[in-house]
Amino acid sequence: MRGQAGSVACAAILLSFLISRGVSGPVGPIVLSSVVFSYVVIASGRVFLQVFRVDFPLAAWWPIGVSATGGALWVLVALLGCGAATAFCLWAMPVLLLDLALRRRVVQHAAPESADQLGFIFCCAFTAAWCKDIAAAPKLLESSGQLPVWVEYFMHAGMISQFGDDRAIGRGVIWLSDVPLFAYHYSSYLLAAAFALPLDQPGLPLATSVWFPIGFLSVAAAAYTLGTCFAGATGGLAALVALFVIPDASNYGLRNGFFSFHWLLGAIPGSTYGLGSALLAVAFLQRWSVARSSASLAAGAAFLAATLLNRIQIFVLLAPAWLASVVFISRIFQKHRKIVLGGFVLLALIALALIWYPPSIPRDLAWSFEGGRALEQFLYQVHRRQQPTAYQGLYARILSEFGEGLGLTIGALLVYPASLGIFMLALPILYLMRRRSDDVFSNAFPVAVVLWYGAIMALAPIPAHTDATDFPHRSFVLLYATAAIWTFGLSVVWLSERGTHGKRLWQMTAIAAAIALPFTWMSASDRMNPKFFWGRLWVTFRVQPELQQAAAFLRDRGGSSDVFAAPIRHFEVTSVDAATVVIALTGMPAYVARVGVHRVLGGIYQETASKRSVEVAAIERAPDRQAAMRQLAKLGIRWYLATEADTPSWDRLRKGAAWTRGSFALYDSGHAEVATH
Repeated sequence: MRGQAGSVACAAILLSFLISRGVSGPVGPIVLSSVVFSYVVIASGRVFLQVFRVDFPLAAWWPIGVSATGGALWVLVALLGCGAATAFCLWAMPVLLLDLALRRRVVQHAAPESADQLGFIFCCAFTAAWCKDIAAAPKLLESSGQLPVWVEYFMHAGMISQFGDDRAIGRGVIWLSDVPLFAYHYSSYLLAAAFALPLDQPGLPLATSVWFPIGFLSVAAAAYTLGTCFAGATGGLAALVALFVIPDASNYGLRNGFFSFHWLLGAIPGSTYGLGSALLAVAFLQRWSVARSSASLAAGAAFLAATLLNRIQIFVLLAPAWLASVVFISRIFQKHRKIVLGGFVLLALIALALIWYPPSIPRDLAWSFEGGRALEQFLYQVHRRQQPTAYQGLYARILSEFGEGLGLTIGALLVYPASLGIFMLALPILYLMRRRSDDVFSNAFPVAVVLWYGAIMALAPIPAHTDATDFPHRSFVLLYATAAIWTFGLSVVWLSERGTHGKRLWQMTAIAAAIALPFTWMSASDRMNPKFFWGRLWVTFRVQPELQQAAAFLRDRGGSSDVFAAPIRHFEVTSVDAATVVIALTGMPAYVARVGVHRVLGGIYQETASKRSVEVAAIERAPDRQAAMRQLAKLGIRWYLATEADTPSWDRLRKGAAWTRGSFALYDSGHAEVATH
């Protein structure tokens, strides 16, 4: 039990530190919320392992609990229509009872308890190093007017608020109020949304200082857990060093910043949740390969499903590789070796043929295939649009000299050194050095991931939002993590087999991690910044002080049933507009925002967004203020945000505004007679 108490304390200290960097408020609620959340998550993971009787280190409690709690909250919210905080309380009660009931059952850990606890402390320390600057982004936005993180955090903030803020709970899509939610991986957002009520915060600080750190710690602890499958606590620490100390492939070799593992974790925080559950699914698979316990296999399948809920792009890489490993390890392969190998060879040949002779896919087949196959556009984007790189112009010359068929094949092969760097060479060398190893699991899974990643590049469709890089790019984090963890894990095994350093190997790895930690602390922020030129525009997004003040006024004056509207100026797919910023800073639903996204979704979302865009445009053209207020009230819109000088036309001098600063003004249709300037 000391291990559980220590883990809760360590996680709570980490969350309290990071939350305080991004949230302006009293320390008491921050610490209390962090302690309660950490206990419930860790207890959930501990109960899960005791029920399934798997001997994982205590570091595994956190990522297991994160996936279990996120999934449970999503089920409760979907069934009951309640907010995330209420769902969390409902989930906490059975977790507490089960934790108390199972407390006397002892689970043997894969490492001594002291080494085990130190491993989780390192997980927390590396999380603090990598998350501290992103956590502080909202305060920097307030002081400088610039958001120094990937601009999509505004979008994520809205997702969090729609489940956690009283202003948005039960109002459906926060960008299109009172329209039912669309299918999406919501479960991770609910974890951060549970903090909205006790901390009384809008979505943006919760996204940067709660949502991202919870997911990052999940990746770190899951990586540590998978590392222990190779060589106990030494392997766990080696996995942390591999992922969070060693510079990723964007820093050397081909220097393609688009394949920066560290940048992608910070820019797309949902990847941390998907990668955490994916690494757990692989760790349970390893336990099954050793003990052949059906419980371990069932647990691995559960986390395979959790990956689908957290990040579909990672799931599409994990699932075939995981299932192929099950077949390879199982008796099916032992009895029908030639048939299984022949099937894999056939699939590889089909994938290669599809690269050379792409099929013609009907546009009306499904929404996800509207743009056809992504390979050509994907390779063009990653090899020719990510300046600066160390191989600028090479891909264009390859296509020119070898033609499209062979050129696409070479271009796809170039993705591997661009994304894996030194691990592309180190891992095969280790395989050759351990060629007599009978560890079937270690031999099977990385090969399956590498091969299936090639199939994803060859076969992935272009999604309706037209980003051809979506599936192959978002999934590469699992490819990189697999190669890095396997390289360091097998290195530790190889050293142990040779007797090198003996029992001192763990101490040496711990010392190396401790020495690297302060350097990581100082360099993490720079390593998470985009290296490609166009990406730098996405981490320097400016928000006018007047717009921030308008959002503060709305959050202070707005009620739980209020909706706001703003003129529609962008009809394309965009991650941020004025309304999206206001949502992120207030938690208040918009009558219509992000019209381009709703057009991509189609159906009721496209129809409603188009209809409401026309209605908002009609408000701009109202003959006078009284008519505009009547139209707003009729549509159920209390607040109207004017975003340009000399507008709206029916009140150019802003005499009827409830609030005005610079080019921004707010009109209150519920209290139109009140005007304060």
